[in-house]
Amino acid sequence: MIVQQTQDTMTLNDDSKQTFHCPADEIREYEPSFPALPQGMALRRWDEERGYLSTGSTQTGDPEYRYTRLVEYCGKIEQYQAAYDLAHPPAAPEYPTLHLSLTATRQGRTVQLSGALTDADSEIIDVSLTYPLPLLRGYWTAQALTPTESLPLSLTFIQGEIRPQEYTLAQDGDYLIRDDVFPLLTIDGLSYQVVLAGDDISFIVAADPSRYQIDRSRLLDAHYYTLLQS
Repeated sequence: MIVQQTQDTMTLNDDSKQTFHCPADEIREYEPSFPALPQGMALRRWDEERGYLSTGSTQTGDPEYRYTRLVEYCGKIEQYQAAYDLAHPPAAPEYPTLHLSLTATRQGRTVQLSGALTDADSEIIDVSLTYPLPLLRGYWTAQALTPTESLPLSLTFIQGEIRPQEYTLAQDGDYLIRDDVFPLLTIDGLSYQVVLAGDDISFIVAADPSRYQIDRSRLLDAHYYTLLQS
């Protein structure tokens, strides 16, 4: 078991060869009782035999050293690592972007989607494939649609253009297509992030749309649209 602290880094090793590293100024976020490195000292090192402080040229015994503390700290490596990982989530990978030019035409409960997949210069990408497109159903607040369901639609691209497809929506509700929930698209082994070329697409499906009206008094707490009593 080893505990080693410098001005910059903190390292712990246990008997099973587990290792924990973190910046020296972060260790007390995970272990508040861990002593600070005294001024003028460049190194603190504890092992099963002793603990010492070093200026780089001289060594002296560390008054903070206790074998029981060494065992305690090294026994918490997994706990420290979990806390560190929570405080330092991995950065989301960045992918090249493709644009989805999408138009939705609704007739009653039937929605037809058309459009194309393009690059940043609006040139159509010559690919033929199927892409799962999430259609969100939920209710509106003042800020956004709160989804209660995600319906998987399937877009078929033929040489980059969407083959005209119709979808029948059985349930009444507010529907939205937005690109923050789009899955990655893989072409020739490379992954791409798909984004809408224009604005989000939203629409209402109802047996009798005239029975919907905007109830502005409920914008902050419930459905944006309220179905009137018949």
